Amino acid sequence: MNKRQFVSRREDAWLRFEKLLNRFDRAVSKPLSTEEATEFSRIFRELCHDLSVVRSRNWGRGLASYLNDLVSRGHNAFYRAPPTHLSMIAWFLSTGFPRVFRRNIWYFVAAALLFFGPLAVTWAVVQNQPELARRIASDEALAQMQLMYPVGDGSGSSWKDADAGSESRVLAAGFYTQHNI
Repeated sequence: MNKRQFVSRREDAWLRFEKLLNRFDRAVSKPLSTEEATEFSRIFRELCHDLSVVRSRNWGRGLASYLNDLVSRGHNAFYRAPPTHLSMIAWFLSTGFPRVFRRNIWYFVAAALLFFGPLAVTWAVVQNQPELARRIASDEALAQMQLMYPVGDGSGSSWKDADAGSESRVLAAGFYTQHNI
């Protein structure tokens, strides 16, 4: 079979598929009938086969492009997600997600313990034995942290210690915000 015979045999199916595609695109208010959906599915499979035949026989980019466009549009129409309304999002946030969360609360608790538990244990150990910090971080990293977070002038006055690094803390917070968002 040559290209001309192939096109003449299959052209009617391609045109019918285009009509079904246009109907499918407008089917938001009224869905396709069962017969139309079955026909759409059948022609879509045939169209995929036609595209593979055209590509394997190198029958031209124009025909391959036309069929590829039909296959792409058919795939997008057939496998598209149902339309989402704002009310569905509101329902999920107010009802659906809380329900799923409550049903799986123990998984959340386990995950939180696995995430925050080591942090709490490490913090408590390092607070009681600061020399153990060297086992977690290198000396260079600890020195860098001491430069980034000064403790004050050491005079013992609480208000002086509180104000000693306040300007650098504001700058650090701005830096973190700018580079992490």
